[in-house]
Amino acid sequence: MHEIPLLIIDSMGIDSRRKGFFSKKHGRYATRGFSDVRAVTPYIIPIFSCNCRSTDSEAMNIIEIINHAKSVLGEQFKFCAGNAHTVSRVAAGLAFAEHKVILLGRYPHPSIKPGKICLSRLLRHLDLINKAGKLVREDSEFGRIITSREHIFANGVDVRKLLLDLGKLILWNNEQKGYDLDDLIQMVETSNRQKRVVRIVERGVTRVTEPNVSLVLKSAELILLMSAIVNILNGKGLSKWRGMSPVSMENIALFFPA
Repeated sequence: MHEIPLLIIDSMGIDSRRKGFFSKKHGRYATRGFSDVRAVTPYIIPIFSCNCRSTDSEAMNIIEIINHAKSVLGEQFKFCAGNAHTVSRVAAGLAFAEHKVILLGRYPHPSIKPGKICLSRLLRHLDLINKAGKLVREDSEFGRIITSREHIFANGVDVRKLLLDLGKLILWNNEQKGYDLDDLIQMVETSNRQKRVVRIVERGVTRVTEPNVSLVLKSAELILLMSAIVNILNGKGLSKWRGMSPVSMENIALFFPA
């Protein structure tokens, strides 16, 4: 129905019934539990959802998100957008080295143009960058390791520093383009609210053990997709939804939990 070259990434806090004795309220989400990392299209259609520690940033999970989105959306998927927790220089470098996906967003620090030494280092070690991209493409866990380490050496070269320099170049180019992403990034907040409405069926508290948490989060995404299908079928052809999201809870009176 739509060509989807862009994903918007965000996370939201989830309260869990099972809490550790020494657990503390998370400063960003004001919840005790974990966070739900989500990726939606500009039409608010869910593409990815998984649980992770509430202290993790979206950038630490960017490779898993991109690998999954690439398998769903195909070659038309070219851009990711998010807020400051999504965008980092290393994450931007990994995303481009892996699938040539450009990471956009509100970077918390001013972008700096890479110097001549930085650019020459990138040109000299393009083979290592390509190998790092192939590695994380085959196993997403390596992307998490790379983003969470200070230094990673291969053949005497700091690969993480290379990816950081590549990400610095990408983020600087993005700033020169002047992308206005504020309104676009706020759209994912609308989708987060929709998912919270769906999770009222679970009374807002996840009752399952850790291995089944992702199943509960994905079930809410499936209900949102079902509402989109219902609205499209009840609408007058696909043209009714062109340029707007068919994911709406307005026409859904009641959900019966399985």
